[in-house]
Amino acid sequence: KKKKKKKKKKKKKKKRKKKKKKK
Repeated sequence: KKKKKKKKKKKKKKKRKKKKKKK
């Protein structure tokens, strides 16, 4: 019997948008 190798999934990082403050 042959063993199957499991593939690892890569997690994608989400970029956060910065808010600009008005003076």
